[in-house]
Amino acid sequence: MNDVSLSSDFWDAVSRGDTRERPRLAVLTQKSAGAKNVLLVATDGSTNGSGALQHGRVFARREDIPANFVISGSAKPVILLERFSVQTVGGRRCVFALSLRVASDWAKLPASTTFAPHRGLEDCKNDAGNDTPCRDIVAVSTSLENERDSRGRDALPKNAKAPSPRQDTKPRRGREQGKRSTFLVQTGGAVARQKGGILMSIKDLNSYSQDWMIKGRVADKTELRLFANQRGESQVFAATIIDHLKGEIRASFFGRVAATWHPRLEVGQVYQFSRGTIDTANKKYNSLSHEYEIKFDDRAVIVEMDDDPSIPAQIFSPLKLATLTDDSLVGSVVDVIGFVTSFCETHSVLARNTKDEVRRKELSIVDDSGAAVTVTLWEQHATALKDSVLAERPLLAIKAVRVSEYAGKVSLTSTSRSVILVDPHGLEEADLLAAWWEAEGEKAHKAHGDPSHSSVITDISTVNAQIVELAAGSLYFNCLAIVCDVHGDSLIWLACPECKKKARRDLTRRGEPRSSSAYRCLNCNKAVEPVA
Repeated sequence: MNDVSLSSDFWDAVSRGDTRERPRLAVLTQKSAGAKNVLLVATDGSTNGSGALQHGRVFARREDIPANFVISGSAKPVILLERFSVQTVGGRRCVFALSLRVASDWAKLPASTTFAPHRGLEDCKNDAGNDTPCRDIVAVSTSLENERDSRGRDALPKNAKAPSPRQDTKPRRGREQGKRSTFLVQTGGAVARQKGGILMSIKDLNSYSQDWMIKGRVADKTELRLFANQRGESQVFAATIIDHLKGEIRASFFGRVAATWHPRLEVGQVYQFSRGTIDTANKKYNSLSHEYEIKFDDRAVIVEMDDDPSIPAQIFSPLKLATLTDDSLVGSVVDVIGFVTSFCETHSVLARNTKDEVRRKELSIVDDSGAAVTVTLWEQHATALKDSVLAERPLLAIKAVRVSEYAGKVSLTSTSRSVILVDPHGLEEADLLAAWWEAEGEKAHKAHGDPSHSSVITDISTVNAQIVELAAGSLYFNCLAIVCDVHGDSLIWLACPECKKKARRDLTRRGEPRSSSAYRCLNCNKAVEPVA
């Protein structure tokens, strides 16, 4: 080959279950793999014992391949895999390109070059579990135009499902039918083959994944909600699933599976999930960092598992309260940690859209960044925190709250997937904040607390002095005072029937009313007759 730089150890690494960052490969052939995908046969430039160039399979999205991507002659285009995953399809390890870029340089092959599939990518074992010689996928030749898999089939056709290798074809009898699946083959990365599917890590799930299973803990769960569309009425709820590698993904449950599993799916319990549809995440409703989400319908298979201590209960990525003033964060969902400085009693208000009565509680928290923020909790989150607990000014770790801004003031609001932990243990940020609070935070807040976010009582004379100095914005304070006068003016007034502006009595030059029913509009200066 010419001097173009390729990742010559890439296919060796894939065969061992390792990975390489941003590998460069030369594409030898290209063929369709369904309506949305293409199959690229690519070499990393390495050779086998007979001197043939070794190659492997790369599945890519059709939209990632430019229209001018042409493979002809001895010059081969070079691709850069920026993000990818490795899965076993048809008994062979294949690469699935999640992010691919076509390089500007080309790899020129000598005219006498021969090719061979990388033997280490074969994943063949006999029924007894012993290694068996793997057949060559493609015969060594100077052309790969008719590249096929070891069973003589073309690349995956449209809507085809990857076969599950080494599955038992005979039904199990007796007690064996009720036993849980066990690991059969360990493959690269965080992927393990089980009877009935491939146990994968949540981070590796993508739209290419087939015959997958995940094992994870339910971190949160929304309420069961009814909805109606053109196809009729149904129900839905959502949950966040976490696995042992701290991967998070959003799962939505529809129809009968939603009604069946909403009361049975417990927050904090570990389950095994399979037979769901993996779609691109809708960031309008999904605030998790994962690019994909799972949708479960009546085909879903959910199995309750024994508790796994390696799977965390929650994943917190808290932001400092002082950073919430960034305009880019308004409307986003974040995690925060802070000490309670003040709170109000839980009360009921009418929802603006539905006019239903909902429960609401407001509290203020502060952290070591020097900022304090008001947090509004709704419904079950508002009633879960007792006033007796908040009176102790505890440390709260709040997950999944939405950032809002009004009149230059930033606040936080609970969402359907919010989780509140009181005095959390084992959280590094919480331990650091607790040390700051004991050393200086509590004392500093009492001495210099912002009246807008603390329990400090301010007198009216101080407020009047601050109003004079206030150049812009708003002033918030707490004040204890006695009502000394109540005006007896009516809360309603007559309005002009045309412009809807206020109308008052029509007075003479002496200030006397012309008549008991004479009124004049202040806006259009017309006489207005009151209507009983």
